[in-house]
Amino acid sequence: MYLTDEKKLNVSLSGLFYTRKWNDHVPYIYFEKITGKKIFLRKINKKSKDLKIIFNSSMVSEVESDLWEDSGWLKKHILFVCESNLLEVKKIRPPKDALVSCKLLGPSDIPLLLEIDKNIFESYWKNSYSNFIETIKTSNNNYLFKIYYNDIPCGYAILGETRGFTYLQRFGIDKAFQKKGMGKELLSYILSFAKAKNFKKMKLNTQSTNQAALSLYTNNTFEVLEKKLVIMGSVGDKQG
Repeated sequence: MYLTDEKKLNVSLSGLFYTRKWNDHVPYIYFEKITGKKIFLRKINKKSKDLKIIFNSSMVSEVESDLWEDSGWLKKHILFVCESNLLEVKKIRPPKDALVSCKLLGPSDIPLLLEIDKNIFESYWKNSYSNFIETIKTSNNNYLFKIYYNDIPCGYAILGETRGFTYLQRFGIDKAFQKKGMGKELLSYILSFAKAKNFKKMKLNTQSTNQAALSLYTNNTFEVLEKKLVIMGSVGDKQG
């Protein structure tokens, strides 16, 4: 019913919401609230328990998470929002030995990205084909960066851009190539690219528990904003 590959619109008397399977690796159901208040969230939470399924929400603001908690939902993941003000950043020169390609992201790129993804992220954070399609739809332009080692793609990033404002929607290095400075090389290349394009700001989200990623970003022009985002889990998700 809810475990569809693509987002499905669900209509109830108390609210509207999208669902799909979270990805191909974990049994959670992605839940995106469009309309609905506390009574609606309580009903969905009860449905989670009755049907023995687990909903995980799309990202919601930390302020809004209070409403979800009052409705019986649990905080599952807290995400920091980081921002680089590119107008204030001095010109960045990418490392000379960085072997990075850049192109506009399209559906034909997704099969390779799914393969690279397997060696970067834990099961919960892996993408699916539908996730990538949704990413493409979120911005006017989506730039795909791939970094290579001996002609092998070992990391990638997706930078979404709309009217000069950019969002680093995906960023990762293959676990076998981590701690070799490749993340810094890839990020430096992206920042240099954005600066050359006269983009204004770049934002990204990162897990509050991922100290390595947080250090990479804060050491390379990004600042952590006060605003936080939260992924909420329905009552069946006791792992928090």
